[in-house]
Amino acid sequence: PTLVARIGYQRRVSPTAFANFVTVDRLYAGANLNFLRVFTLGLNGEFGYWSYSNAGSPTAIIGGSETTVTREDPVARAQVVLGYSPKDWLTISGTWQFEGNFTGYTTPEVPGSIVDHADYVRQQVLLEVKANY
Repeated sequence: PTLVARIGYQRRVSPTAFANFVTVDRLYAGANLNFLRVFTLGLNGEFGYWSYSNAGSPTAIIGGSETTVTREDPVARAQVVLGYSPKDWLTISGTWQFEGNFTGYTTPEVPGSIVDHADYVRQQVLLEVKANY
C-alpha cells in the first residue's frame, strides 16, 4: 500500500463581485491510499473563512443612516473518492463532495423585496470512467 498525506494552510486575496476583494484563510488536509495495485481511496477536507472587504461592499439604510454591509463566510468542504484501475490505461471512480457555507449574511432588507440568505449546503455524487492513451 502507498499513502500520500497532506496538510496545510493557505491565505489568498482575490477580486469579487460582492465587494472590492475577498480574503480567504483556509486549513486543509487530505490523504490518498493506493492498495492491491488497483484500488484508491481518497479523503480530503478543508475549512475556510471568507472575509469580504468593506470597501466596495453594498450599503443599507438602517435607522435612517447609510451603513456598510459586513460579510464573513465560514465554508467547509469534504470529499471522498473511491477508484478502481483494472488496467494501466483505465480508471473507474466515484466521488462524493460536500460543501457548506454557514454564513449568517442576508441581503439588506428593502421594503417590498425578498430577503436572500447566502448560506447553503450542497452535495454532489460523480461517476468517472477515464481511458488514457
